[in-house]
Amino acid sequence: MILSALLPRRAFHACRIELWGRDLDREPPAAPSLPPGLAVARVTDREPAGSPRRRALVGAMAPTPAAEIDARLATGRRAYVVEGPAGILAYGWVTRGDEEIAEVEGRIRVGPGEAYIWDCATLPAYRGRGLYPALLGAIARDLAADGVTRAWIAARADNAPSLRGLEKAGFQRAADIRYVRLWRWRRLAVHRRAGATPALLPLPLRAIA
Repeated sequence: MILSALLPRRAFHACRIELWGRDLDREPPAAPSLPPGLAVARVTDREPAGSPRRRALVGAMAPTPAAEIDARLATGRRAYVVEGPAGILAYGWVTRGDEEIAEVEGRIRVGPGEAYIWDCATLPAYRGRGLYPALLGAIARDLAADGVTRAWIAARADNAPSLRGLEKAGFQRAADIRYVRLWRWRRLAVHRRAGATPALLPLPLRAIA
């Protein structure tokens, strides 16, 4: 954009993301399975700090500091990882409460019985193998077993691989979110997606702050 080229980096910010949801009360659609030899594991604050899995998570998320990962786990957030003989190949985080959405410089506020999935990544060497939708499907099943009724996730509108992964994992577009900041002036526009399941419509109007 012309503005972003002319103004200092911190003066202007614009982003468009899509908010997707999945109603876990319904029969979960089939999600791609992992290749043989791989499995999804859950990492919580009960995992010892010096365990091989915790160390592998820190390595996979580099350059994110280990202290930040420790702080996430200490505040009740949990990580899910795809692991195999080569270590951790992909990961994603889940929060049962408010969470930052850095792209729109704000927070999402999920309701009781809901969860927000965020900071998901597949290590470059393992992309294109269907790990992301398989990971999301495993997360959804685990959340449903924990009594979570609805899961939310956001992705940049220009990230076509992530959007395809969300669709394969059974998530549905709920809203388009556009955000613009020029110095202290900010504008956040949320547009509900036509055809979204009714249960997915209230959150985009009440939860992005």
